[in-house]
Amino acid sequence: MARNPVQFQKGISLNAFLSLYGSEDQCFDALFQWRWPSGFLCPHCAHDRCCQLNTRKFQQYNRCHRQTSITAGTIFDSTKLPLTVWFQGLYFMIQDKIRCIGDDAAPPARRQARTGAPGKTPFVAAFETNEQEHPLRVTLTVVEGFRLTEIAAWAQQHLSPGTQVLSDGPACFNGVTAAGCVHESMVTGGGKAAVERPEFRWVNTILGNIKTALRGAYHAVRPKYAQRYLAEVVDRFNRRFDLPEIIPGLVYVALRTPPMPERLLKLRLA
Repeated sequence: MARNPVQFQKGISLNAFLSLYGSEDQCFDALFQWRWPSGFLCPHCAHDRCCQLNTRKFQQYNRCHRQTSITAGTIFDSTKLPLTVWFQGLYFMIQDKIRCIGDDAAPPARRQARTGAPGKTPFVAAFETNEQEHPLRVTLTVVEGFRLTEIAAWAQQHLSPGTQVLSDGPACFNGVTAAGCVHESMVTGGGKAAVERPEFRWVNTILGNIKTALRGAYHAVRPKYAQRYLAEVVDRFNRRFDLPEIIPGLVYVALRTPPMPERLLKLRLA
């Protein structure tokens, strides 16, 4: 049997990481390229030329003479830490089994969905599969409950019209038709036989991985943080096709994410 190229691909070792981002200048040049991939452009006067001042932490636009830093307006804004420390933190974070980066909610072409266990924080687990039934992407979304209106709202946000949806039986999943999807229900029942149904293999696999990871790392998981724990699973799974590109992809998004003060972060979690 041929080896799975995704499963056995090489990631980026610590030595390789340090060779790319081991100095402040290397980190700065990487941030500059990822922040302005099409070339530098002043947001105030639209001029494409700037000069770097002193320690390279600030750029001054040649036309309007305004100044900015490579981290201004990003989650790194006003940081006192060296860029090398930030990059090392990002590296070790993506190597960890549990991390929260963000949810990938791109519309799929085909998905399989199932619910969580009664009495737990309810969330929808859905996979996009190709014609060979191989998994492409996953989305894990906390919902208020398994009601028709709730699933309809979820489908409007996460599914493309025309998506063929296979669910594991609950009537609430008929709500996906409100988003123009085609719904097929397959009642699986309970017990071991239900878990072993091939149609829901990947859903059950990732749910098992989530439970194992959380139990191995935490004594308890609060419901208000559930979406964040699920988001890290989504990110790891959906970016698995190209492991070396995880760091550039993560930093690219971070450079386009505004500062998040602690008071706002707590407000979002409330």
